[in-house]
Amino acid sequence: MAAAAQGQSELSVLRHVVESGRADGVVVTRIAEVDERLAYLRQRNFPFVAHGRLLDGDFAYHWLDTDGAHAFGEAFDMLYDLGHRHFGLVTISEPMTFRHLRQDGLAAAIARRGDPSVSLDVATAPRFDRGARIQAINRLLHATERPTAIIALFDELALTVMEEAGRAGLAIPRDLSVIGFDNIAASAYAPPGLTTFDASIRQCAREIGEMLLTVIGDRPDAPLTRLVRPTLVLRASHGPAPTGRN
Repeated sequence: MAAAAQGQSELSVLRHVVESGRADGVVVTRIAEVDERLAYLRQRNFPFVAHGRLLDGDFAYHWLDTDGAHAFGEAFDMLYDLGHRHFGLVTISEPMTFRHLRQDGLAAAIARRGDPSVSLDVATAPRFDRGARIQAINRLLHATERPTAIIALFDELALTVMEEAGRAGLAIPRDLSVIGFDNIAASAYAPPGLTTFDASIRQCAREIGEMLLTVIGDRPDAPLTRLVRPTLVLRASHGPAPTGRN
């Protein structure tokens, strides 16, 4: 296991792992839209598997990812069918590919409906800046025209939405529906229970390990790729749009 200390670049840590001979192959996580780590590994012809994708479809490499675009489209369709028309999205500002793909999935689902009454408000903050995150969420919750449903990029953001909604006197799901992504342990216990998507992260980790062993041992010519469909976990944080609201 290798981690970058504060102020240290992940690329410098990766270079040390590769060039010191400490590993025969690596797993790279948290893939950015343009990722210098993957470019370095491919230039070195060093065995690796990425958990996630680049935006550049011409960059051939081995990867496993979860289909966040499909999940966010599914979340929108479910909420739309429950009468919601004013949506909120809580996301991060970092250029991570999973952010881009999930947001694109939501945008595509909205476009497929072709309903001019649908609107989307977006709250964005740095991933690890809790203060900025709370401020962005409260701008949504206290807007004159508040969304009736909020989809969060991942569960931690969704749980913050639920906390701040409670402080604002909003009842979930009567006044506001909230959906997350990841199905972390806390999502099952935070009242009233967060509706989210299970990304099967443990199974993904096993598959990535198996893929890496294949890459190290066989050096396949064609990229090994796997796109995993997340499973919707229905709990109690979503419901019909409030009466009289759009």
